[in-house]
Amino acid sequence: MAYQSLSTMHHFHGIISFLWILLICSQAYLALGQSTSLHKYLGWLSLIVATLFIGTSSWVFSTTLESTLEKDKIFQLVYWVDLFLLPLFVFFLLSGFLQRKSPKKHMLCMMLSLIVILPPGLGRLIYGLFLFPFDAPIRYFYEPMMLTTLGILVYLGFRERWQFSQVKVALGVTAGSFASSYWAVNTGVFASGVRWALGS
Repeated sequence: MAYQSLSTMHHFHGIISFLWILLICSQAYLALGQSTSLHKYLGWLSLIVATLFIGTSSWVFSTTLESTLEKDKIFQLVYWVDLFLLPLFVFFLLSGFLQRKSPKKHMLCMMLSLIVILPPGLGRLIYGLFLFPFDAPIRYFYEPMMLTTLGILVYLGFRERWQFSQVKVALGVTAGSFASSYWAVNTGVFASGVRWALGS
């Protein structure tokens, strides 16, 4: 984790990530203000940005995956969770676009896409900005970030009286990936899977 060693693609990924979050927040504000036409135009723009985000995320993940085996186990825990939450993000993102005719489900799916990307995305930013400069252990962000994400999903479930299966799916996958991350790393399943995927 040294910013001077990051590639141009890493910086591009960071810009795209920030732009996507900015678009999501802007669309929520526009929907609240009943500016539906501009909301729709920004929606199509955010789909393009999200596609770039998925592409750059996949590149960053795949090019840094092997290096996790040489680092502390906490890095492997983070990458194990990413294996579940990044596809879940794509699932909710696509579901949100497919549910455009149903405002409640559209809003819910888009909100869930933002929530499940918190640990892979915002967690790294928090570590890079607040922990890394002070040589603080990466674990100081992993468990708190995962528990915060689970707390948000539980709150959302109770608020909506658990009537939406999307919230249950998000909570189940997030909790399952978090709980199984310790097993996968401590038993060597993650390391074996990485070596198999990389053909080494």
